[in-house]
Amino acid sequence: METVWSIEILVTYFIQGIGAWLLPIMQFFSFTATEKFFMLAMPILYWCVDSAIGMRVGIVIIMSSSMVDIFKMACRFPRPYWLFPKVQAFAQETSFGLPSGHSQKAIALWGTMAVSFKKTWLWILSIFLIIMVALSRLYLGVHFLSDVLTGLLVSILFLVIYMKLETPVVRWAKKQSLWTIAIVSLIVTLIPILVVAVIRNANAGWQIPTGWLVSNIDPFNMEGILTLNGTLFGMLIGYAWLCRAGGFTTTGTPLQMILRYLLGVAGILAIRYGLKFIFPETADLFSYTLRFIRYGMIGIWLTALAPFLFIKLKLSQKALN
Repeated sequence: METVWSIEILVTYFIQGIGAWLLPIMQFFSFTATEKFFMLAMPILYWCVDSAIGMRVGIVIIMSSSMVDIFKMACRFPRPYWLFPKVQAFAQETSFGLPSGHSQKAIALWGTMAVSFKKTWLWILSIFLIIMVALSRLYLGVHFLSDVLTGLLVSILFLVIYMKLETPVVRWAKKQSLWTIAIVSLIVTLIPILVVAVIRNANAGWQIPTGWLVSNIDPFNMEGILTLNGTLFGMLIGYAWLCRAGGFTTTGTPLQMILRYLLGVAGILAIRYGLKFIFPETADLFSYTLRFIRYGMIGIWLTALAPFLFIKLKLSQKALN
């Protein structure tokens, strides 16, 4: 791969050579494919636009992100600024480089929205944003071209497979009890965590290769996979419960939507940061379990508890009314 990287790095040099004026623009596009952006943007889609599509987008983002995390740890490929001293590192990353998670998330978010809403203008906007996110990762010096292309390919393939399987899976889920949904959801979300744990243990003696220009990386960290799948577990249970309780309407006045968003996001932040001060964050099974629970609570709040509160406060109503 060294020969391939020595060729690909020329692309990085070219893009970075365009000028420093691009930095804030590229940082913005890169931000649109981060956890913080999704935490702020996803509630708008789920609470105020279309809860079913919001759920679809969330599932695609989380499950494809889990795949990328597994591939990163399995491949153990470096990032450009880890190898080439001339690369300007405009961002710092502690995970391995292949595939690009930001490129994958851009497809998962904007590609899924474009497929779901089927609007020409959204397709155009989505393609533009996906391209800009991919370019931003090259400009920031954190990915090779092959990392970006692989991230895009993984996410596209996952989206195609998901769209084919969604209808039969939903049809099956509607016939199951809530307990069955909970057990299956737990199994589905624990599998990627266990895979990452196995890879982590298999690489317990791994050391940074000689020649890499970094020392403060943590490429086998478990926090990301726990965050993703804890959130997904809560989302699946919450959504299944809410559907059985009658669902909720996303329509309403602008004031109702604004209040929904502010109240709902306040709840997410309270759970995320409030419990962070209570739960320990060490690298052991107990702390990992608590992290899974904390983000599971966020998922339940997002898909069920917040909408239930909206109905009680007359900010929304049951969909069956």
